[in-house]
Amino acid sequence: MKRSLFIILLFLSTCSHGWAVEFNLSGFSSAETMYTSLSLSTDYSSDTTSYGLTFNANLSNVNYGLESIVVNYLEYDDGILGVRYAPIEGMTFGHGLLLRDMNTLYYQPTFQKNESSGLKINYDMTDLVFEGMGTYSHLYGFQLKEISLLNMDIGFEYISDTKQISREGFGRSATGAFVDIPLSDEIGLFGESAGTSNGGQGDMAGIYFDYDMIVAYSKVSLASVSFNERFIPCYFTSGYDINPADFSSLEADGKKRRNGQIASLDIGMLGIIAMNYTSEYYKDGGTANSGSILITPIEWLSLTGFVKELSFLDYRQIKGKNANLVGGSIQYNTKFGFSASVNYKKTPFGEDFKPYDTAYCQLGFQF
Repeated sequence: MKRSLFIILLFLSTCSHGWAVEFNLSGFSSAETMYTSLSLSTDYSSDTTSYGLTFNANLSNVNYGLESIVVNYLEYDDGILGVRYAPIEGMTFGHGLLLRDMNTLYYQPTFQKNESSGLKINYDMTDLVFEGMGTYSHLYGFQLKEISLLNMDIGFEYISDTKQISREGFGRSATGAFVDIPLSDEIGLFGESAGTSNGGQGDMAGIYFDYDMIVAYSKVSLASVSFNERFIPCYFTSGYDINPADFSSLEADGKKRRNGQIASLDIGMLGIIAMNYTSEYYKDGGTANSGSILITPIEWLSLTGFVKELSFLDYRQIKGKNANLVGGSIQYNTKFGFSASVNYKKTPFGEDFKPYDTAYCQLGFQF
């Protein structure tokens, strides 16, 4: 049934005006060996609908996880309702107390798999905005935001782990509320409070400076966080799928209340560079630094990179540097349809959760 559906979608796309096809020769390299594959990708777009499919042929004798058919993305957007099935990148609820900069690609190989995608819904109801998401690991959530009240914008959030990934029982679900109080065009205050169904509770309060010029922008935010022994800030984000924190060990320390600080910086200029850096410090929870960068020095060349560290490493199954993620990519495109890319990632994945250095190289021609 699935194959029939994909073949129909491919046929419809090739009969339409808004379609593109690309052939690729790819190589995937890990510590053990290198594998090669051929793929055909097709993209279709109309005023409200778009999708992308990839059909892969493994040229190696070893199964390294490459799937025959991958749905790269499937999207409907009429300007009011948007529904997108694709990898979820950079999603944040509220000000990030429960979920911040979620990325379903982090703990996946350098090539895309179906399980790295998720469903994201956005519905703009003028007076408020609804955002929802769901992942292959059965983590679901939604937020209501941009609700104006006096001189404030308030919102509400809910997250549920229906698969019960965390054996330590973070509560399986969490609810929260957040507020944004602009003091001027550039300065504002924000706050967020959240609780979990196992009695966890956390609070955040901070200030932001947002400056936007014609050629550049920058945003700085500083926040103070306070939480009890059954709560970890950004818990549903930081390696939750494969490396959740052990709350039994956290509670055994006997510390009823912890504090921390979170600082973040976003800058960009002329569409050439965009950079984000976040630093977290928690008493008895360590320091975690994360950052990403996108550089487009010329139209046909782009470079990306990211680093992500986890907090509370002493309470996780994967500890120390093995728990951290590092990656980057180089993408080259020409107006003649030729493209080349190299993607690198060091991340713990697989059944043994060991850190692997992987690279994915691709040569393609689009017409």
